[in-house]
Amino acid sequence: MQSTMKCKFIENSLFFTLAFIFLSPNLGAQEWIQNIKNPKLPYIIQYSTQSLSSSEAERFSDKIEMDRASAKVVVPFSKSEEFKQSFSFDFNQTKIEQINESPTSPVPDKLTEEKFGYQFISKINDQKYYGMNTEIGSSSDEPFHNWSVTEVSLTPFYYYDKTPRSSWVFMLNYSNQRAILPHIPLPGFIYIRNNQKGFTLFAGIPVFGFFYKISDSLMMNYFTLLPWMHQFKVTYFVKYPIQIYAEFKMAPELFKSIDYVDNEDRIILRDQRAVLGTQFPVVDNLTLDIHGGVSFNREIYQAEDPSKSKDWLEEIEDQTFFNAELGIKF
Repeated sequence: MQSTMKCKFIENSLFFTLAFIFLSPNLGAQEWIQNIKNPKLPYIIQYSTQSLSSSEAERFSDKIEMDRASAKVVVPFSKSEEFKQSFSFDFNQTKIEQINESPTSPVPDKLTEEKFGYQFISKINDQKYYGMNTEIGSSSDEPFHNWSVTEVSLTPFYYYDKTPRSSWVFMLNYSNQRAILPHIPLPGFIYIRNNQKGFTLFAGIPVFGFFYKISDSLMMNYFTLLPWMHQFKVTYFVKYPIQIYAEFKMAPELFKSIDYVDNEDRIILRDQRAVLGTQFPVVDNLTLDIHGGVSFNREIYQAEDPSKSKDWLEEIEDQTFFNAELGIKF
């Protein structure tokens, strides 16, 4: 009986490993994993805007037009080798305009994500670190309208270098809005393995990824949170830091509506993207990222999570897009 319970606990721990990093699915966790020991803590201000021209819709309107804007601010206030701290703010908004929409259309006019965070990492010795990620935010058609659309997350973690080439990260997360088992603290881990040939592997369940520096000018990376999110990217440095890159990614965005019927239902915006872009410095500390591509398999719908049955669905025609992102680090 004890053996059965122990196996069940291990099975559940493996299944939920790292799910807590993603209050709403995003690919920022890859950067967090790669830099957990030595986080990049410059002052950062980023702004990005993107407009998709009208595209045919299937059910609730003739056409749909989407305008996206996002911003990120990171403010470190302690950067010593023994103790690093920072505040962060993330903002993402998608405005949705329906042309000749049905009076019964459930598609919202806009979906917004706002997150405020505090992070720290403390050095115990050259092999051991501990830290905490905290966030309060809201992803909704009306952010912070009430407690049911407000998200709180606490994730303490412990980092341990087992050997010069392998490391373990152990974590515990509490979240009131996690898609899987909200309000219940969940344990998790990451195993990180480096070799001397520029290859880094990080793995948990359902997380897997790698970073491979093929040469000084060519690198590629892959990251997945099964079964919803995937990113594969190849980067070529023409002359550092000038780069061109090709990328494929899919990462559904989850939002809570203030008038949902089922407490677990979320509005989900999903597509897949093939991207070609370039990134280069404009002046010192000012970087411009210009990219374009095709957005396909586009949907907006309501469901408990991306794998569950849909309460309603609007399919949207494939669309080419162009995007520009300006970043300042100082």
